[in-house]
Formats: sequence, structure tokens, C-alpha cells
Amino acid sequence: MAKQKVRVPKGIKVMPDGGYEVRVSLKVPGQRGRRKDHRRRLPKGATLAEAVVAQEELQATVTAGLAPARNDRLTVEDYAVGWLAVRRIRANTLTRYTSAMVGHILPALGAYYLDELTRSHVEAWCRQIERVRRPDGSGYAQETVDGWWKIAKTMLKDAAAEYSMPDPTLRVTGPRRHRNEGRHRERRTLVGDELSALIESAREHAPHYHVAVALLCSTGMRSSELCRVRWRDIDLDNGAVTVDTTKTDAERVAPLLPWMVELLREHRRRQLGGTVPSFDDGMLFSSTIGMPLQRATLRNVIIRCAKKAAVDQHVSPHVLRRTLNT
Repeated sequence: MAKQKVRVPKGIKVMPDGGYEVRVSLKVPGQRGRRKDHRRRLPKGATLAEAVVAQEELQATVTAGLAPARNDRLTVEDYAVGWLAVRRIRANTLTRYTSAMVGHILPALGAYYLDELTRSHVEAWCRQIERVRRPDGSGYAQETVDGWWKIAKTMLKDAAAEYSMPDPTLRVTGPRRHRNEGRHRERRTLVGDELSALIESAREHAPHYHVAVALLCSTGMRSSELCRVRWRDIDLDNGAVTVDTTKTDAERVAPLLPWMVELLREHRRRQLGGTVPSFDDGMLFSSTIGMPLQRATLRNVIIRCAKKAAVDQHVSPHVLRRTLNT
């Protein structure tokens, strides 16, 4: 005879380990249509009868208004400290998160109690950081401001899920800097000494990609173009490289400086001698295991070498292109 399934009362949930979680949902006074869930997890081994009693006790406690004293309530800053402490992220990422919290998020939102924080508060903060400036009066790039918003949004969503409260970031429009703030933009080009330091850093810390980084720095190619260049596109005698994979599909010729020509000649000799892994004899560059060079790989190499060279700004292939075009 099949075992009869036991019906569980509403508001009681059977957990995967066989235990129970009880829930009580009550209307929030003064806020039409809004309800708040209160939950309690019973220890493993508790019976259904004990769960029913626990639910009744929770109902009585919540109905009587026995909320924690104000000093026991968490502020956004209190939660942020614990949230950062349990994040499983790399040390440099944690440093970036902490800097954003201390410098741009907590000064505006940290003093609010979590259960008092609303969309209006978050909206006001977004509009505030749209106007924030560096000490020298220059503005931050959109990607920098987006990073602050992503950190704040993730933290507040986690808090809403953990404490069964409304998400204060729901339908909030993130910060958007004005497109015509050109004179307030971050410096996004390198000077000559920084370019030289970046190339030297690549030679020391990423020797396999040294020539690729040097070619980007000296020609202003897009990373996608460089990854597709073949030896047939290189004219070492006349010092030129033909690029036919631009966004407009229009062929263009970029001049090669004499020192770049010598680097390419040496790179070719090493490639033919087998000391440089090659995916295809016709390809100019490859990965360290002989596979086609990817844009993401090149970008990561440039970022890492720029940090090693102590370049005081974020560097990407596009920054190198902009440097050569200004």
C-alpha cells in the first residue's frame, strides 16, 4: 500500500535536509498592498507539530510588534562591512570594492537603516554621483561610475534577498554622465614615456606578446585587426602594414617605424626557428600555446603590463589607438 503524503499547512516549508522553515506574511501598515514576510528556520530533526507551534509563536510575536530595538537594526554601512567580509573575490577586486564603498557609496547611503532605504534614496544617490568630480575638477569616465553602481546594486539586492525586504534598486535608472562633458573626461591617452614604459614592461613581463604590444603602440591598430594580420600584410622593405579588416571593411596602410621593422624581422626569425609557437605560418601572432591570438588575451596582457609599468590610468588597446590618433 502506497504511503500517504502528509499535507503541510500553508506557511510551512519542508527543507531539503528534512527540517522545516515557517513563514508569516503580514501587511505593512500605511503602505497599501505591501506585505512583509517573517521567517524562522527550525533545527534539523524538528517535527511537523513543532513547526506548527513555531509558526503560531512567530505569528504572535510579529503581530504584537515585538520588532528589534532600534540599536539592533542594521544600517547600510553595517551590512556593507559584513557583505565585503564574506565576498569570495580576489584581493585587488576587494580593494576596488572597498574603495568604491568608502569613497562614493557609504558617505551617501551608509547611515540609512536597511529597512528604511527606499528607491528614492537610491535614485537620489545615482543623480548625485552623476555630478561628482575629482579634486582637480575633472570628471570620472562612465565605466568608472558604472562600476560604483554595480557594486551598490549587487550589495542592496543581496540585502533585500537576505532580509526578505523590497529591493530598493528595482527599476532604478543607473547613473549616466552627460555626453558633452568632454573637458571633464578622464585622461585616456598616454604620453611618450608611458608608451615606452609599456613596451619595455611587455618585453620583461610578457615576452611572447612583446612585439604585438609594440605594434599596437606604434601603429594604433585595433586589437581585432592585429589578431588577424598575416605576414603577407607586412612589407618590411618599405616599412608598412596593410590592414583590411577595419570596421568599414576599407583597406588602409599604416607605416612602420624603423625600430618596429627590426622587431618584426627578429620575430620572424624566431618564428621560423621554432622558438615562437605558431598556429599558422602565415599568421603574424599566436597565443603561447600556438593557437590564434584572441582580443581578450591581448587586452589582459596590456592591462597587466601597464600596471607593472606603473602607468597611472586604465590602459586598453583602445587607449593605445586613441593615443596614436591624437
